[in-house]
Amino acid sequence: SDTVENGLFAYCVNRNTGNLIWRTLDTLAYGSLSPVIYNNLVISGGTNPHALHLKNGTHAWFYKDDTIPLLIYNNPLLAGNSVYFTSFLSVTKHVASSGSLVWETEGEHFWSNLRNSRMVHKNGKLYYGDAYLYRMYAFDESSGHIDWFVQVEKPFANIPAVTDNEIFIGIQDSDINNKTLRCLNLADQTEKWGVKLGTIWSDIVVEGDKVYAIGMTTLHCRSAIDGSAIWHYELSAGAVSEPLVTGNKVIIGYGNGLICFNATSGEIIWEYETEGNSSGWGFTSPTLDGDRFYVSCADGNLYCFGVD
Repeated sequence: SDTVENGLFAYCVNRNTGNLIWRTLDTLAYGSLSPVIYNNLVISGGTNPHALHLKNGTHAWFYKDDTIPLLIYNNPLLAGNSVYFTSFLSVTKHVASSGSLVWETEGEHFWSNLRNSRMVHKNGKLYYGDAYLYRMYAFDESSGHIDWFVQVEKPFANIPAVTDNEIFIGIQDSDINNKTLRCLNLADQTEKWGVKLGTIWSDIVVEGDKVYAIGMTTLHCRSAIDGSAIWHYELSAGAVSEPLVTGNKVIIGYGNGLICFNATSGEIIWEYETEGNSSGWGFTSPTLDGDRFYVSCADGNLYCFGVD
């Protein structure tokens, strides 16, 4: 909410006390993008891939495509010593320490995702749900070559969940008659199963034999084996956040607060609402650190909660 003409502010906060360590005007930031941490660097997308020094927030490096004056880059994916971005025109791989370009795809169309979602890395492959041509892509991490793509009917607004043998995808399609949560076999991309949950904006999470997805305003827990229903919960407002699964708990941030569920039964363990719940102040995806998790909220605050 502190957008200014020349960029957005990046914040570094002490995770134990909540005290501000530094705040810096990030002139290359754009929209609601999330950074990643590599050694002593904070790497982010925006109008250019760039990095800040973790110690004080000063700019460390940035990458600029000399042929294109302005591109918007999605959230970064950090894998090993490399960081990956998607922009409107290409997918790029960079050296995380310097930002130097390793490879760039030769795109035939605009790459986009409705929520600026990052790519997913698994076993030497990169996976990305494209909202322009409605395709789920698999890239080779070494070369950037497209291994395969799957055509669907509507766009993507999230990241998939990928195991050794399957990929779980969620589709942004409000038609309740269409299968919006699908499990595909990685080997040949054939559909293993699919269920009709309505529009899925949130990221998909697989934990053990369960898959979690938010369809419309309903949190669904489904069998990862065959898609059958295990339990579900009707939220009082929508959600785009990624469910956090820790132990036998599932924590979800949504438009009116936070809820912690028993992962086996779906029973509510605890619930938290902001003072502005009637206005739908929304929580983002929680980030776990030991027995605490951190989550930001549209009420302008950063919160730290105990998991229990």
